Amino acid sequence: MYKKIAYVTDIHLDEKFPKGLRIDARKNWKIILNDISSRGIDEIVFGGDIGEKTANSWFFKSLQNYTLSITLGNHDYYKEVIKHYNTGVVENQTELYYSQENAYYKYLFLDSSSGSISQEQFSWFKKGLLTTKK
Repeated sequence: MYKKIAYVTDIHLDEKFPKGLRIDARKNWKIILNDISSRGIDEIVFGGDIGEKTANSWFFKSLQNYTLSITLGNHDYYKEVIKHYNTGVVENQTELYYSQENAYYKYLFLDSSSGSISQEQFSWFKKGLLTTKK
């Protein structure tokens, strides 16, 4: 099975630091999405650090034409992100970790937004590794 996936991380939308350097993170994100699209890629794994909470709605709208998987980074907030992305969210869960499977592979997505992996998440991860799939 052949599959193209774009992995992108750390775009830091609307944050003061990029703005202070006169970097337009939203414009750069559009350039990245255009490049991904021009390569015929329709699946994106986003590795965290979307940016300011106020950017979440715009960010997720920009991805509506893609299959999206996401992990949270230390600049992301679970309660804000799940308003827009709730794939794999378990009721009463406070971290965004989940798995996806297809015929050949099992994908495990972890949440490092707190700066570490909780014991509950780590236990889930160890169980998730018990599979015959790659």
